[in-house]
Amino acid sequence: MTVFAASYAAAYQTLTKAEPITCAETSTTFEAVPTPSAIIVDFLNLPQRETIRKLTGYSTPIIAWIPCGISYFIRLWGPESLGGLGDFGAKVDAEVLRTGTSLEDVANEILSHASPFAQVSAELSKKVNASKLGLLAAWSPQQFILNHQATGWFFTHGGHGGVTESLSSGIPLIFWPFKADQPTAAAHVAENLKAGIELFEVRTGRGLQPIHRNGKIPKGTREAVGEEIRRVLDICGGKEGAEMRRNAEMIKAEMKKSWEEGGPAKLAMRQFLQDYA
Repeated sequence: MTVFAASYAAAYQTLTKAEPITCAETSTTFEAVPTPSAIIVDFLNLPQRETIRKLTGYSTPIIAWIPCGISYFIRLWGPESLGGLGDFGAKVDAEVLRTGTSLEDVANEILSHASPFAQVSAELSKKVNASKLGLLAAWSPQQFILNHQATGWFFTHGGHGGVTESLSSGIPLIFWPFKADQPTAAAHVAENLKAGIELFEVRTGRGLQPIHRNGKIPKGTREAVGEEIRRVLDICGGKEGAEMRRNAEMIKAEMKKSWEEGGPAKLAMRQFLQDYA
């Protein structure tokens, strides 16, 4: 990410001059294109937005791409009046003033946490891959897998991209949400769209509190997890699972329709091009 941020300025400047540009990864040179009339960037890419403003000021509009559930976005970055956390910087400054400590010390107390990522040993990876029953890979073409005829369900944390790709392929989901907008996506797809199942017994810590939507209190034990997994497998192979697959197929059809002539996605993209292209 640091390398990308550092190289972005030179690449963007080349584009603004309508000059040919060479890919730093493949060394492929692309022909010059017209000067950008608008820039679409992820809302987290602050260094890139600062570079754009520095080089072309406000003459080039910046459209922030928000690849997550809007409820989560508002919670983390929205004003308190809308249920957000408000001005996080101001709260940090207030804590510095209250405690009389440095900004660095306060930041460490707020942002430090143990790594949540498990390490898969080379031995385990080799064992799984040799079994012919599974595959551990550093990267795989997710949409290709989701569209394969052998894929019946998608076991996922429930990130925005994964949910979108799975439903656009007509595949129902089994959710193990971890953080960010994943719990919101899991609840929406499972409870409202009826196109997925959310696991509850895999929760730990604060997640073991009573679940508001159904009053269930997860046990979080190995036995409870095993029982829930067996129940989910029964659902997947039964009438309820068949209904979820039908619902996922209907959502797929609706998503496809949105990009057809007159569909909302097609109209929105056309309007965007009219406004900025």
